[in-house]
Amino acid sequence: MELHYGARFRKVASVHLRDMRLIVMCSNELRPHISEVEKARKATGIANIIGNKGGLMIKLKVYDTRLCFLSCHLHAHESQKMVVTRNQDLVEILKGASNSLKLRLDVAQRFDHTFLFGDLNYRTDVTSLESKSDEEHHQLVAQMIKNGEYEKLVRSDQLKREMAANRALVGFQETKINFPPTFKVVRGSIQEYANHRIPSYCDRILFSSLPGLEHRIIQTVYDSAHLVTSSDHKPVYSLFDVDTSPEELADATAREHLSLLEILNMGKDKQELQLQILNLSTHNVNEEIQNCSSFIFKCNSVVCTDKKVQTDVCDKPEWSKKISINLKPSQARHLLGTHLFITLWDASTTNKLLAQGTLSLDPWTRLDRCEYFEMRMSRFGVYCGNLCGTMQIIAK
Repeated sequence: MELHYGARFRKVASVHLRDMRLIVMCSNELRPHISEVEKARKATGIANIIGNKGGLMIKLKVYDTRLCFLSCHLHAHESQKMVVTRNQDLVEILKGASNSLKLRLDVAQRFDHTFLFGDLNYRTDVTSLESKSDEEHHQLVAQMIKNGEYEKLVRSDQLKREMAANRALVGFQETKINFPPTFKVVRGSIQEYANHRIPSYCDRILFSSLPGLEHRIIQTVYDSAHLVTSSDHKPVYSLFDVDTSPEELADATAREHLSLLEILNMGKDKQELQLQILNLSTHNVNEEIQNCSSFIFKCNSVVCTDKKVQTDVCDKPEWSKKISINLKPSQARHLLGTHLFITLWDASTTNKLLAQGTLSLDPWTRLDRCEYFEMRMSRFGVYCGNLCGTMQIIAK
């Protein structure tokens, strides 16, 4: 890889699982600013042991921006049963990556920006198009490809359907697909599809950002390498612009945060600040949470002085009492772009995560401003319910 890309680039990290490979490269100029590099792998083949299917992960920090790269190869075939299997593959990969890195948090909600890509194997849904047989369906899809009706074809995509139903990759997004299906192509051809498979968008690139950081990433290219003819898949590629510069409560850029700035600019950097959460409650929760009888809420943020803040055990997924979290005065200028992670745990078992939500602290950087919030909660890419409450930052 280094030979192919030339002397300006070098390898940051690589990880493999049988025939799967994930390699992260960077320019020589950027390498000194990359830290906290870790990698993990998770097999989802037979008995979740065989590595012909699974996921690879590399996480790192560029300056102060945390990035995660997840490469996946999910189970194949077109039936609805295999859709469920692919969804479960994603859960196992995200869960396995979290466990390998000892995060105790959902890896999909842990990094500023997460990129998930690979042969996800979701297919064009036979039952969603007006056709009476596989042959007719293949002809219909082939005609749509010939006409360049990619947007219409994508509406029949299994992954789009599962994401819209919150059954897979909650929080992830995919830019508009404006290229032909990537599978199953006759080897050696530019765009000839095998008759025994419905042309499908098996190969995908998705990404997610923590709340409040969406504006710091722009996807500029998303396309397939249609001239590659050595495989029955067409590779896909993408380019992103990611802003890694720090966001601070600077005088010239944060008029709406004057209350907190006044304290900082008066030299009171040692002023004690406290984040207060009130009236936590959940609604539209999944069956697992409904069937649970004891709960604990936990809160965590890099700007908290306490490593662990949690409620007492409660018999419902709600907490009416005040939760007080002391903030590090030295980190006050860095509240912009900072997040609070709220997790819901089954108190009757050990380390059983039920759901996680992530909240940007940007709206609360004005002191004594009590604001209502509501956020979606998920676990390993699957929707679990909504969490709401009120929150404010006060000077003690």
